[in-house]
Amino acid sequence: MSDKPYKEFQQMYAELIKDHEDDLSKAEWVLKSSIIDGAMTYFTEASFPLIYPGKSYAVAIVYATKIEEWYGIPMRAVLNDPDLLPDDDHFVTYEHSPMVYEALISRLNEMPDWLNQGWVPKTVEYARLECTEQGIQDTMAKLGLV
Repeated sequence: MSDKPYKEFQQMYAELIKDHEDDLSKAEWVLKSSIIDGAMTYFTEASFPLIYPGKSYAVAIVYATKIEEWYGIPMRAVLNDPDLLPDDDHFVTYEHSPMVYEALISRLNEMPDWLNQGWVPKTVEYARLECTEQGIQDTMAKLGLV
């Protein structure tokens, strides 16, 4: 397996699932310049409209946090994967926006229960489905492929 074991599962998931409920053509969303405010709203409120590009930063942090937990790959290294969120045109890697990521990580460190707030639990489930072997097995079973 590669140094990014989650990549194989992401590719398999992308082949299985083409329709995403948070697709910009389906979800209510707005574009706002305050990335940190938009991301923090995502972390604290499961509400619409989704605020981009903040949502993209928030989702990347959730994925990176869980990938670090599951595979031991440091969160900041995961955030530097340009294909971490391959279908998200607003995703920016850590190296291109370290100050914003660090500000968000600092804010989250002050919120001990952030993984259970806002849209985060739903995003954690998407990360599990997309980035783990069990998630792929569950997806295949739901689609009747196993």
